[in-house]
Amino acid sequence: MQTANPYIGLDDKSFWKKAVVSKTPELLDQIYKKKFTISESEKIATAGSCFAQHVSRSLKSKGFNLIEKENSEYSANYGNIYTVAQLLQLAKESISGIPIKNIAWEKDGKYVDALRPGATSNPHETQEIVLKERLRHLSAVRFVLKELDIFIFTLGLTESWIRIEDNVVLPTAPGVIAGNFEASK
Repeated sequence: MQTANPYIGLDDKSFWKKAVVSKTPELLDQIYKKKFTISESEKIATAGSCFAQHVSRSLKSKGFNLIEKENSEYSANYGNIYTVAQLLQLAKESISGIPIKNIAWEKDGKYVDALRPGATSNPHETQEIVLKERLRHLSAVRFVLKELDIFIFTLGLTESWIRIEDNVVLPTAPGVIAGNFEASK
């Protein structure tokens, strides 16, 4: 059952898949010009929007050296990271090793990591398990950041959702995947 969230009722132009994916490549031909070459021996890490998953698969199929620390289409199982603010928050959190508080969102009586709600297919039984998995994930992210030679980050959505009480940047609005949307929070 879908809960109330800020995306309900928006026009197609508000959604990447509907507004951009259906466009022909010819309309996008002036976007990229090659600026440098990446060697196959350099250690490459990826993160970002779902486009980063496609970049990872393509580079790997061509023999490039992708860092794969967790079972994920990214170098670590961060889920989609849409903004620079969210990426910076993750980098600081992983380097410090101190997880952000109150990151367990409830979903049908179980819990997901609010900072990567789409990264796991099965919600956890307890909030404590979410925290334990968060600590393991932060260790993996720290490894990726220390090992990489090249970091590929693709930007996604242009919006940010910020929890007012502590300025934590969320990857999606509460109520879309899990949790509850409360505009005052």
